[in-house]
Amino acid sequence: MTSSEHSSDTPAAAPEERLSPAELRTLFLFEALDDEQLAWLSERGRVERRDGGTAVYKEGEPATCFFVLLSGAITLNRRLHGDDIEVTRTDQRGVYSGAMQAYLGDRVDQVYGNTMRAVSDVELFVLSADDFTTAIRTWFPMALHLLEGLFFGSRAANMIVGERERLVALGSLSAGLTHELNNPAAAAVRATEALRERVAGMRHKLAMIADGRLDGSRLRGLVE
Repeated sequence: MTSSEHSSDTPAAAPEERLSPAELRTLFLFEALDDEQLAWLSERGRVERRDGGTAVYKEGEPATCFFVLLSGAITLNRRLHGDDIEVTRTDQRGVYSGAMQAYLGDRVDQVYGNTMRAVSDVELFVLSADDFTTAIRTWFPMALHLLEGLFFGSRAANMIVGERERLVALGSLSAGLTHELNNPAAAAVRATEALRERVAGMRHKLAMIADGRLDGSRLRGLVE
């Protein structure tokens, strides 16, 4: 068989389905873009379909794509102390998720912060993280600076608040421990004082015995 015969028998890969600029404009995320920008997205993005019950992406995986919902319903889930928690559920056309922090580059870990699952069969517009970053940096430089400032400022503030909360919790724990330790100490002090009083009383009685002021019968009763 010649190479030409072999290639004719091999099925050609199906071309990627794309959205036209007009279709992209119907999504609220892209409705304000100009024709050139929409054409750029149309050329680089693609349409993907996922069956209901499957994961589109998983939390902690490398964030490689930005997703926009075209049809169907999805959930976003987070892992917390080993439990899978549903954060949101939606079928709103145009909602987005995925590599939304790709524009920050290597200053943050580029991983998915949640898990997206298809509740029903879904259709998604998918853009690579690199193309998403290019679009943000090229088309919205001022917004980019604002977003970067908001992100890193919020993260620094959260770190300070978190440290403060840990210190407050540590202080409460220390106060509780001090209280628990003080109670046995106070009881020991009271017991020592009572013992001191009883020993003093015994010494007084022993002195009376030594002086012969107690007869034998009273001494036996005292011992008993």
